[in-house]
Formats: sequence, C-alpha cells, structure tokens
Amino acid sequence: MPSFHYYDYIGFIGALLLITAYILTQIRALSSSDWQYPLLNFCGAMLIAFSLCFDFNAPSMGIELFWAAISIFGMIKCRTENRHARAANSSGNAGFHDKS
Repeated sequence: MPSFHYYDYIGFIGALLLITAYILTQIRALSSSDWQYPLLNFCGAMLIAFSLCFDFNAPSMGIELFWAAISIFGMIKCRTENRHARAANSSGNAGFHDKS
C-alpha cells in the first residue's frame, strides 16, 4: 500500500479543485466567464505544482504553470470586463430602470 505525505494530500486537494471547476461548468452551475472559474483553476494548479516540488515531474510542472498563467489571464479578463460593465451601467443608464 502506498504511503502518502502531506504534499500528496495537498496535490489531491488541487486536483479536486480542478475537477470541481470542470464539473460545475459542465452542469451549468458555474460559467467559465465567472471569476470563480479561473480562481478555482489557479488554486488547483498551484496546489498540484506545490506537491510536484517534492516529487518533481517536469511535464506535469509545466502544464500546471501554464494552467496557472492562463487562469491569471482569465481572472484579469473577468475583472476588466466587470469594471467596464459597471462603468457602462453607471454612466449610460442614469435615471433608466429596466423592467424586464
């Protein structure tokens, strides 16, 4: 029976976060354009990368670092889009209330 170390469990938590993000998008409980999606992916990738520091595997580390970088891009994009949407709503709709 394999023995697991604390860093293995941290890696498992990271994998669980990635799987959770994927499942939630597949069942339409979370949109990939929602800021929580890239955040879950970033946290998962970083936890897996942390575990790889103790049992290094270059291809796996590479994919996790790219996954984290793409997630950072996604979080920035979400923040920028939300900021633009708030600015458009506050400047263009003064005194207008949508009844739909």
